[in-house]
Amino acid sequence: MTLSPRSRIKSTALAAIVSVALIALAGCSATTPNGEPAADATRTVDSAFGEVTIPTEPQAALGIYTTDVDVLITLGIPLASAQPIRSEFDDFPSYLSEAALEGIDTFVNFPEVNYEAVAAAEPDFILNSLGYDQEIVDRLPDIAPTYSLDGFDGQDWRVHFEETAIALDRVEEFEAWEQTYEQRLDEVRTRIGDQAQDLVVTVVYPEYGGPGIQTICGGQTLCSVYQELGIEILPLSEQDGGVILSPEQFDQLNDANVALTVSDYGDMTALTGSEAWQRLPFVQNNQVLEYDLELSFGSPSSQLALLDEVENDLIALLSL
Repeated sequence: MTLSPRSRIKSTALAAIVSVALIALAGCSATTPNGEPAADATRTVDSAFGEVTIPTEPQAALGIYTTDVDVLITLGIPLASAQPIRSEFDDFPSYLSEAALEGIDTFVNFPEVNYEAVAAAEPDFILNSLGYDQEIVDRLPDIAPTYSLDGFDGQDWRVHFEETAIALDRVEEFEAWEQTYEQRLDEVRTRIGDQAQDLVVTVVYPEYGGPGIQTICGGQTLCSVYQELGIEILPLSEQDGGVILSPEQFDQLNDANVALTVSDYGDMTALTGSEAWQRLPFVQNNQVLEYDLELSFGSPSSQLALLDEVENDLIALLSL
């Protein structure tokens, strides 16, 4: 999923804006005497799954995935009375706005969609990024108008964020977030200066069901922050789909002096106990940086929270 987020986003945005604008003109709309959208006003927009008619001003929106909830909050869209969490967690991710979630109940909705709980929340609009599952795409509109996308298609999550903002007529909110993120990037770049120029980063995950290392970086949220700070990523980690290395191949990571991994992403025990792992330079130098699983899911607030964590880690690593 390697890309330059700003160039990939901007390259898709113009076509999306034109498409949405033309379709919206043909959609159903209504306004109050003062020019504000009526409560039942709708607009027809394009999506990856065809045209959909959605409320102009949702008042009780629901996100099918945790990242969808974050997108709704960031775009300033009021939430329904209950929102989903992943089965691994007991509450909403810590990076989400406490104010926006005040009084909001939770229900487990992943990996299986809890359609009864979704309906019980009485949403007037649903944002669904689990478009890889056609059954979910087909069933949700029976509950409420739904805008679906495949947030797991390998693209940078911000591509879908902007497309969703355009569809929901919240481009200003998207641009405000983008400006905030760029300002924070500039602050961190200034803080670390040229002290990180010798760093080479790789990503390491335990091989599922095996003793090896899975290394994949391209486009993942974890790597994108390091890339945008101008820090070199080990070329091996940037290959499409990543690679799996057996213990005999671990020396292919020797040029990396920093490794990134995610907590609770598989069992690291067999990996970290091997002699081949112990010989790796970043292991010997104690430069394996671990990040919470909830920060690895791309969304507006998680990206900012992850940038804060990366800044702290770089300050400690570089003794700034």
